[in-house]
Amino acid sequence: MVPWLRGWVMTLALTSLIAGIAEAVTPQGSTRKYVRVALGMIIVSLVLQPVVGIVQRVRGGADPAILPPFGTAAPAFSGQTPGDETFAARVKWQAETMAMSIEGVRAADCRVTVATARDTASVQRLEVHLWLDPGKARSGGAMAEALKALLSAYLNLRPEDVTVTIAG
Repeated sequence: MVPWLRGWVMTLALTSLIAGIAEAVTPQGSTRKYVRVALGMIIVSLVLQPVVGIVQRVRGGADPAILPPFGTAAPAFSGQTPGDETFAARVKWQAETMAMSIEGVRAADCRVTVATARDTASVQRLEVHLWLDPGKARSGGAMAEALKALLSAYLNLRPEDVTVTIAG
């Protein structure tokens, strides 16, 4: 089973069990009515959680929890229409998120060059500028090379098309 689906089902089952117990111990009367409404709203929000995630992705947002595993080519980074103005912004956001997930990176800024051919757009070049925590400056070179390899594999780019520099 897909890990996020398994987690979602487990959360839904556990919440339903707790809601059933809470409803069973609630005394009869007007309080029970309010408890049922509150528990019902919680369960409905859990059921709708995947739908909200899909809508956010369609509108251009991205959830780091649903990114493909590191080291795999991401099909979302090619095949976009040239008129899709958010394509470069999405790639920039995801590259910056990956960079910021590395321990010791204080800030990251990315510049994305997009190439268009016929009806599709794809990432042509990626420049990443990192600002490191003061204690991590010595390991900056190794960190930059690791991030370069990660981003080139993730975006399905040649390593020479990804530049990572340490700004400070």
